Amino acid sequence: MFQRKSFDIAPEGHAILPAWMDLLGRSFWERFQLTGVDEDLRLAAKYHRLAATSPFGPASRRLEAAQNWTMLCCRAESVQDQSLDAYKVAVELLSQVAGMEQTVQKCHASLIDHSSLSTAAAAAAFQFGKPEMALEWLEQGRCLVWNQLTSLRTPVDDLRAHDQNLAEELLGVSRALENAGCRVEMDRPESKSFSAKQFRMR
Repeated sequence: MFQRKSFDIAPEGHAILPAWMDLLGRSFWERFQLTGVDEDLRLAAKYHRLAATSPFGPASRRLEAAQNWTMLCCRAESVQDQSLDAYKVAVELLSQVAGMEQTVQKCHASLIDHSSLSTAAAAAAFQFGKPEMALEWLEQGRCLVWNQLTSLRTPVDDLRAHDQNLAEELLGVSRALENAGCRVEMDRPESKSFSAKQFRMR
């Protein structure tokens, strides 16, 4: 398999490695669906795990790999025992990528995604008889969502204490920019409503 060869010869620590490993995992998953060979399934889980737990590469890309890993564990009984490890990595990566979105609309969509992943992780923990872990993941997800909601509005109390007029002017500009962004987003047919992202093997 050429993908595997390119991965083997890639420089150690290269930032693109998580993306390549995740892609390799998807390829093995697709081959497993055609062949039914357990080794392909094992390799798919292996490369999704390596991509998700890599110390290199963008956190958002590693989170995507972790989501693929969790979905694989949910779909294939033979790797179901990796579910908690996969969700643990995914929930930890959430804290690294939360709040990195550049627009208000992306922040709102991200809130839905993060909440969905946390609840799915908690459900898996309950399934494996780990209620304490489920509660921890639910609380962590709640904190992430709360922090994002808070960050959508920049506090201006300190500025208001220093310069009331400047603070009000800043708030006015902020509201105008947000309203303009919302109008642009709502003009797009696909943006009429926000829906939870489906975690799936792509």
